[in-house]
Amino acid sequence: MKIAIIDDANQDIGLKILFPEADYFIDFIQYPQYRKYSHSKYNIQPIYNYKTTNFHKINNTNYDVLFIIFSLHNIYPFFNSIGQQI
Repeated sequence: MKIAIIDDANQDIGLKILFPEADYFIDFIQYPQYRKYSHSKYNIQPIYNYKTTNFHKINNTNYDVLFIIFSLHNIYPFFNSIGQQI
């Protein structure tokens, strides 16, 4: 079974630790320096710039399972603005 993990902001490596065989896609622009230690410790080699160079590879032909890591605190300003409009 082929697994893809999209962690846009590189916020949580937990799924990659649970599924070490999975492909781990992150956005290189949001690559914090402190993640280098974690990636080194768990031998994680992310696939960078997936939005521009590898996005077409993430599909149902290449992967059986897709996990998308999305932190809710990133969307709070969006929902807060909707609440103000209602």
